[in-house]
Parts: sequence; structure tokens; C-alpha cells
Amino acid sequence: MPCSMCGNGASPPGLCATLPPPPQAAAEAMRMNDQPLKAFALDLYGRAGVAPACLRLQEKTALNVNLLLFSAWFGAGLRRELSPQIAAAAQERVEAWHRDIVLPLRAVRRRLKTGPSPAPNAATGALRGTVQSLEIEAELLELEELDAFARTLAAGPSPAAPEPLARAAMLEVVALAAGRPADGQERSDIALILSACFAPQELSPAPPAAPQSVPRETL
Repeated sequence: MPCSMCGNGASPPGLCATLPPPPQAAAEAMRMNDQPLKAFALDLYGRAGVAPACLRLQEKTALNVNLLLFSAWFGAGLRRELSPQIAAAAQERVEAWHRDIVLPLRAVRRRLKTGPSPAPNAATGALRGTVQSLEIEAELLELEELDAFARTLAAGPSPAAPEPLARAAMLEVVALAAGRPADGQERSDIALILSACFAPQELSPAPPAAPQSVPRETL
């Protein structure tokens, strides 16, 4: 019999009103389920502490931050286990694009901050902003490619909880980038990202529009 409170199939009627709300982490995982990777990544990267943690991992291990965000989404959003084989295949899927397009744009953006002459000036600053926009657009295309890759895989959701799946997935891609298991500081950064991933979404009467880019460091 449908519940008189919510219309779902609870019995007796109104039972759902007496049940405790799901744990915050579980509720957040439900919200993330089937969320496109780009939306997930933009949300997660914008949460407190996540960007600095991602950039520390990038600088220390040459990690592709998009692969880290992909791994968090793969575990937390899709609730799937990221095996070493899948991690390597995901990296291969975007490796040429990242190497030949994203990294050169990043190098130009960084170089324009201090030179060569006539940089830095107002005109080259505007050019640097244009390059940064192109870099971000290239990274968003990379996220879309990783999303498409994930949805070609045959395996369904894992019965495991999403939080350990996301933790294991992020550890996997960090180890892949570093060529060794994550060290203590890297594990701390992963723990910070994981905590932000499952933090409840703040409610606002008029939430701002979702950003259209993953902000990057201004080095």
C-alpha cells in the first residue's frame, strides 16, 4: 500500500515519517548517483580545501587532476570499483589529449605570467586570460571523454559502500601517477578530498548557478 506521506510503497501507511533520515554520507552518495562527471568534478573541486589538495598531489606526483576527480566520481558517484586495469585504461584514453593539448596550454599560461618580453603587461595579461579559458575548455572536454569511457564499461555498481570505493579509487590513480603507493601526505590529501566529497551539500534559498569551469591555480 502506498505511504500516505510520500506515495512510496511503505506499509503501514505513513511509516516513512517515523524512519530516521539516512546518514549524511549515504544521502550525499544518493545525490551523486548517476551525476555526470563534469558536474561532479566542478562541485567537488569547488569545495573547501579540495583545490589545494589536488594541486599538491599534481605537483608532487605529476598526477592529472581530472583523473583524480574521475576516480572519486567512479567510486562515489557510480559506486564502482576502480581496478588497476580500469585506471590504466582511463589514463590511456586521455593521455594524448592531456599531453599534447592541456599541458602545452598550461605551460603557455604559466610562462605568460612573467615573460618573455613584452610580457607581463596589460595586453599579454589579456592573452593569458584567453589561454587560461582554452586550457579550462580543454580540461572540460577531457572530463567528458572520461565520462564516456566509464559508461562503456560493462560492470555494474559494487555492493560495497561508496566511501571506501572512492578512497580506493583515488589511491589507485595516485599510485599510478607516482609509480608507487601513496605516502602519508598524499593519503592525507586524499582523505581531505574524500571528506569534502561526502560532506552534505549546503542548502540555500537561491543557490548560485553552477560554475562552467574547473578553477585552476594561477602559477
